[in-house]
Amino acid sequence: MQSFVMTTFVIILAFSFINLLVSLSIYASSRRPLYARTGLFWLTLIINFFIQSQAQNGEFLIILGVGFSIIPLNFLAYASLFFSGAAYPSRILIPLSIVSLILTFAIKDLPISFTLKALPFSIATALPLLYTVYIYLLKKRERTTKLMYVNAVVLTLVSMHCFNFAFFRMEPEAQLWGWPVAYGLYQILAMLIPAMTLEFYHDEEQSRLKMEVEKRTRELEIKNQDLNTLAKENQMLLNILVHDISNPIQVIMGFGNKLSLEKLPADLHKKHQRFTRALEAVFETLRTVREYHGAKLGKIVPTLKVVSVVEPIMECISLYEDKIKEKNIQMVFNQEEGKDILLKTDVSWIKNQIFANIISNAIKFSPVGGVINITFRLSRVDESVKIRVRDYGVGISNELKEYIFSASKVTTKLGTSGEKGTGLGMPIAKEYVDRLGGKIEILNLEPEEKGTCFELEFKTYDESKAA
Repeated sequence: MQSFVMTTFVIILAFSFINLLVSLSIYASSRRPLYARTGLFWLTLIINFFIQSQAQNGEFLIILGVGFSIIPLNFLAYASLFFSGAAYPSRILIPLSIVSLILTFAIKDLPISFTLKALPFSIATALPLLYTVYIYLLKKRERTTKLMYVNAVVLTLVSMHCFNFAFFRMEPEAQLWGWPVAYGLYQILAMLIPAMTLEFYHDEEQSRLKMEVEKRTRELEIKNQDLNTLAKENQMLLNILVHDISNPIQVIMGFGNKLSLEKLPADLHKKHQRFTRALEAVFETLRTVREYHGAKLGKIVPTLKVVSVVEPIMECISLYEDKIKEKNIQMVFNQEEGKDILLKTDVSWIKNQIFANIISNAIKFSPVGGVINITFRLSRVDESVKIRVRDYGVGISNELKEYIFSASKVTTKLGTSGEKGTGLGMPIAKEYVDRLGGKIEILNLEPEEKGTCFELEFKTYDESKAA
C-alpha cells in the first residue's frame, strides 16, 4: 500500500512541477498575469504536497498539513475567477481562512472527533472553489464557456474531496483511495487550466481585434461623412463655376463680338483679339468641366444613330483644320478603308468628346511638319473595329501614362507650340468611351520610337443582321 501511495504522490508531484515550469516560462516571455497566477497555484500545490507527506504523526499535524491546502486552492479560485471576469472576494475568503486557522487551534485539545476538528479547514478550503462554481453557473453564466463548465465540475469534485478529508482521513483505507482521487483531479486540472488560459487569451485577442475594427470603422464612417460633406460643398462650388460664371462670360463674349464688327484703332484691335481669345479659353475650360461633370453624374443620355466611323473623324479634322495648317501637320487617313464600317453610337459624343480630344491631343504634341496616322483594324469575329490615332511627337512618360485617364492627377503639359490644356481631355474621352461600351488605351511603343498611339475599340453595326 505504501508503495502505491508513494508512486501516486511522485506522479502528482512531477506533473505539478512540469506545469509550474510551463506557467513560469510562458509568463517570463509574455508577462501575462494569468500565467503568474496559475504558476503560483502549482508552486503552492507542490509545497502543500511536501508538507502533507511530512505531517503524518498525530491528528493535529495532519490537520495543519491539509490546512495548508487553503493557499493553493485560493490561488486556483483566483485564477479560475479571472477567466469569467469576476473579482476574487479577498475581503471574505482571506478572513475566513484566518478564522478557520484560529478555530482549529482553539479546538485542537477539546474531546471531540477528528471530523469536527478538521471541519473548519475543510470548509475554508472548499468555499473558494464553491464560490467559483457559483460564479460560473449563475452569476457570470453568459461568459461561461464549455471548458469553464468542465472546470466547474472538477472544482465541485475537489470541494467534495476537501470534505472527504474531515470525514474519512482517519480510516485505514483512506490513503489508498485519497491520493489517487487527488491525482486524478489534479491531472485533469493540469490539462484544463492551460487549455482555459489559451482560450481566454484567444477570446481576449478576438475581442481586442473586434474593438479595433469597430473603432476603425467608426473613424472611417466619420471620415466618409466628412468626405460626403466636402463633396457636396465641392459640388455646389462646381455648379456655381460651370453655370453661374459661364453665363456672364457668354454675355461678355457677345458684347466683344459686337465690338469686333466696329472699326477699332489698330492697338485696340490687337487688345480686343487677346481679350477675346482669353475669354474663349476660359469658356472652353468651363465647357470641358461641365461636360465631364455631367458625364460622371450620368445626367447625359446617349442618342444612338447609325453612322460611318469616317464621318465624325472627318468632322474633327475639319474642326482643327486651321491648327493643322498652322503646324504644317500631315494627316495620313484612308477614308476608303473605314467608310463601310458602321457604328451605332451617339455621334455628338464620339465626335466632340472622344475623337476631338484624342485628335487635338495628337495635334498639340506633334512637332511642326509632323505626321498623324489614323488607321482601322476590323475584326469580323469580334464584330468590332479598332481605331488607332498615332502621332510622332514628344510622347507621354510612363509616369503620366498611369494617370492619363484620371481626373484626380495633374497630367496636363504645354504642347510643342506652347498650347495649354486643362488635363481633362483624356478623362472625358475615357468616360464617354465607357458610356458607349467601348475601350480606350495607350499602346506601348518601342523605346526608340517617338510619339503616342491611342487605340479605341467599338462594336460595329451590321445592317443585314439588324434587318
